[in-house]
Amino acid sequence: MENRTTTEDERLEHISRLIRNTPVEVELVDRTMKRFEAKGRNNRAPRRRKVAVLLASVMLLILSLLGAGFISPTLAASIGQIPVLGSIFELAGDLGLRTANEKGLALTPDRSDSHEGLTLNVPEVLFDGVRVSIGLERRTTEERFLKRELGDLLGDIKVSINGEDLRAYGLKYGGSSPGVFILKGKDDASRIVQFSDMRGQGGRALPDKFELLLTVHMDGILDPFHITLPVEKKTANNLIAQPVTREHAGMIFTLDKVELTPITSLITTRIELPEGQRISEKLPSMGFELADDKGNLVRAVNEGVGFSATGGNVLTTDTLFEPLQQPVKQVTIRTYKILSIDSEGYVDKEYIPEFEVVVPVK
Repeated sequence: MENRTTTEDERLEHISRLIRNTPVEVELVDRTMKRFEAKGRNNRAPRRRKVAVLLASVMLLILSLLGAGFISPTLAASIGQIPVLGSIFELAGDLGLRTANEKGLALTPDRSDSHEGLTLNVPEVLFDGVRVSIGLERRTTEERFLKRELGDLLGDIKVSINGEDLRAYGLKYGGSSPGVFILKGKDDASRIVQFSDMRGQGGRALPDKFELLLTVHMDGILDPFHITLPVEKKTANNLIAQPVTREHAGMIFTLDKVELTPITSLITTRIELPEGQRISEKLPSMGFELADDKGNLVRAVNEGVGFSATGGNVLTTDTLFEPLQQPVKQVTIRTYKILSIDSEGYVDKEYIPEFEVVVPVK
């Protein structure tokens, strides 16, 4: 499946907003319904077809009104009251989550908690052995919550696994802990909470099946929300690479592993400096790319990479990408120095060709 471009997403979002902002005359809809019902009495077409035709007719009517410029400020008042239909994962900008939705790999616990007129609901959860993704949506009729995006309301979020804090799955001896990321959902009333373990960097691996407690603090609400969720690994990891080592300019680069699932591509890398040199002092910010056998770059998940020094001169990194979009014979991993990042997020890179690794995929 191809990813939609940002421009297409913006157009769809714009049209969606306009449609939700435009009340349609009830009598006109009633007349349309009656007309189609009258035509349908003598044929055996499924009701689904009638509904589809009706919705298409109303949609065309609304769009024609919009195109003709018949929009007043009053018509724009109802946009936030109509939710976007469809799964959070289905409409997310992450190919892996969309693939999981299509393949029916997500669990649908539909668990929730409510405080002060606001309900937080979890309609779906996904775990592919690499990352855990939790769909979170807001339900409320309170104006003070409706006028703000869910992301603006979210405060501190804590995760526990079978009663243990997620930090227990971090690195030993005071090292880093798994981070919790908040990603865009399908609309302003939804978000995706996401995290992964640090087993590639020396931390504990998440169990294949566990009970997750999500604790969410919300702006303007005193008591935190508590939602307990069943989580179960739904895919088998595909480990395709044995460790490969390269040396350059006194540095030792090791590709520890490559894991591919239908949801996530994971590479674990390690960079070692000469004894006595500290990572924080000598090594610039680094990044990694994953490309298929046609040269197509695979998009990084969370729009970036996370680093964790496991020792003074060793840096181990788990980098998550979207899944490969088609069967491939090999993948290429490239390492680069990050020279700068501009205000638009463009990264000026300096590649280290000596660290490039090509891995066959069986």
